[in-house]
Amino acid sequence: MCISWDQWRLPASDADLPVHFLDLSIDEPPPGLPNGGYMDDIKGRDDSCRLSAIFDGCDQAHLVPAIEREWWAFNMGTSGIQIESALNGILLRSDLHRSFDAGTWVPMAIESRRLVAYVVRGDNVSNQFAELWHCTEMQTLVGVDRRCLFARVAWAVLSLLHEFLATWGLARENLLVRMKDGEQKEVAPEVFQQLWRSRSKNPSPTKRPRLRAFEENDGVIIDAQLFSDDETDDDDSEASSDKNEGRKDEPRLSLKPDQYYILIEILIGIKYILVTQ
Repeated sequence: MCISWDQWRLPASDADLPVHFLDLSIDEPPPGLPNGGYMDDIKGRDDSCRLSAIFDGCDQAHLVPAIEREWWAFNMGTSGIQIESALNGILLRSDLHRSFDAGTWVPMAIESRRLVAYVVRGDNVSNQFAELWHCTEMQTLVGVDRRCLFARVAWAVLSLLHEFLATWGLARENLLVRMKDGEQKEVAPEVFQQLWRSRSKNPSPTKRPRLRAFEENDGVIIDAQLFSDDETDDDDSEASSDKNEGRKDEPRLSLKPDQYYILIEILIGIKYILVTQ
């Protein structure tokens, strides 16, 4: 799983996009705009805000932010499209543009070939904003690149994911590993390396090595023992009892209410992104 925008790679072509983005109806650029035009041409192309349909007080908004030139060069460098192209922009009312750049909402393609504003974070706006705009159908898009549109969703959602994981230090160093009982645990890098080496030495599908928590510190596994899938539950129970006799119950990761909210927002959008990885 990618945990940051910098690591995420854009699908190579429109055909590789999630089906709702692929099926979305987007009109071709006007004939008078060679190569789709540039950001300065967006006002004349779109005419009104693509969310509110308001004509006044609108700005050109980048889908892939203008500061992401290094990411653009790696992912879009062979497309012939520049980051300042009108293919990478839409017209938005100024206040909606500000919330758009803050990652508050994204243009999300849904069933029936519709595009809606999807509010993915509520910590920087009031409830009124979500009530007004969440799942509001957007105006028809003209001359917009589908991959840029999808990239905007990835940029907003992966920013949330990275922010959430950074709370536990995961984005910097630790990793999530699924334990035998299905629970996910935060694991120190050296423990994960031990697991990975064991997997490479043991290709048997019935004896896949797994981690059993042995020592934890603030919810992070810092030492562990390996075991195979074919071990019996009785053996697991007995071994666990011997190792943990006299010890307190293992600490579990806990989240604050606002962190739960962020995680839910991440899961809503991440399904569209992981399908391309």
